[in-house]
Amino acid sequence: MGVWGNRFYENDDTCDIRDSYLSLLETSDTDEEAYFRLLERMKDRMENDEDALLFWTALADTQWRVGRLREDVKDEAVSRIRRSLEEPIVRQDDISALMRDELQSICEKLFQPMPKKKRIQKLLVGKQDLWNLNDIYAYQFHSKESAKAGCWGKYIAVQKIGSGPLFVEREVIAMRVHFFDKLYDTIPTVSEVEETRILPLDLPQRCNISHDARNPYNPERLIPKRPIEMNTLIAAWRPSAYPKKYLFYVGNMDIVPNRNNKSDVSSLDWDNIEDSLLFYLRLWKNLEYIDMGDGVFDFQGEKV
Repeated sequence: MGVWGNRFYENDDTCDIRDSYLSLLETSDTDEEAYFRLLERMKDRMENDEDALLFWTALADTQWRVGRLREDVKDEAVSRIRRSLEEPIVRQDDISALMRDELQSICEKLFQPMPKKKRIQKLLVGKQDLWNLNDIYAYQFHSKESAKAGCWGKYIAVQKIGSGPLFVEREVIAMRVHFFDKLYDTIPTVSEVEETRILPLDLPQRCNISHDARNPYNPERLIPKRPIEMNTLIAAWRPSAYPKKYLFYVGNMDIVPNRNNKSDVSSLDWDNIEDSLLFYLRLWKNLEYIDMGDGVFDFQGEKV
């Protein structure tokens, strides 16, 4: 399990459970269908008590937040939380005091009235695979967040490097893209893009291809070795989300597609793309990474 902090949602497992359930709500016809599809997809997450604790707690918490908490999920989560706090199923060093407090808080919250059932935006199941392979577009920042960050009106280059199933069950094919790590004042040329490195879509402390890394927040845990995630699927969730007026064709450029594809079907969406890009641009601003060749990238650098 990748862990980058001591809070409940600062690890890969709980984030994946939360995000997978929300994604399934977006692609399922009913809430019940989403729930049972999640159980089938994540049945291996309940092979031991510690994993089951995280699964049922994350699911119950997420269902409560969106106004869909099932009684059987609540009972399972409450039972496991109480048992873990009274008779810890893992070493106390592995569950921080902060996370134990959060487990107690989640347990108490599950007995409180849920928020009003939130409307879940359904995926725009249309043509998501819009560009030709290796097409490059310049995306222009135009949000309030970009204005605050000082990059309103600037451009970032994005290239399609492949396609993939956004939701396997629904056979929705979306574009797989990577972004380039530079903001341009004007629409860049292909030659300018060619000289720009790819923007990582990952957290630096989780990435090292040669050895497992020590978790800076919990030295007892190791972060499994892996290359940097450099690309993502991208989709539009409503007809107006695809930012056609802010995308400008640059050209087509052959490139060795980076092979560090995400192992699941997680994606970015056009509706919130600027928030995501600003996050990764800030995160990697003064960090270096190594091109290992054949589309593999490794983080072994420090701030320069």
